[in-house]
Amino acid sequence: MAIAAKRLGVSKPSATTATILYTVPASTEAYLSVYCVNQSDTLDQIRVALVEAAGTVDWTTDSFIHDADLDRDAPIVIVSIAADTDEDIVIYSTNGTTSFIATGIERT
Repeated sequence: MAIAAKRLGVSKPSATTATILYTVPASTEAYLSVYCVNQSDTLDQIRVALVEAAGTVDWTTDSFIHDADLDRDAPIVIVSIAADTDEDIVIYSTNGTTSFIATGIERT
């Protein structure tokens, strides 16, 4: 069993575009955190979800965060996400002004 700690994904998605931040590799499980930082003086709304392998995001059931207001001076950190093989972390920004970073541990 190998364990590797690292940055797993980084993205600043276009406005109103659901984007995969990270996909857990085959035969792997991951334990991660997602950092969300608005880079604009304008309030943004964000979403973060965990989606099953090759699935379509259902924001009403898959979301950790759904339409949360994110101010420039108030980043959000989601910790202790456990994800299995081929699951996706999907992100969304209403204005396209928020950066997302996933860090954590992959175990094979």
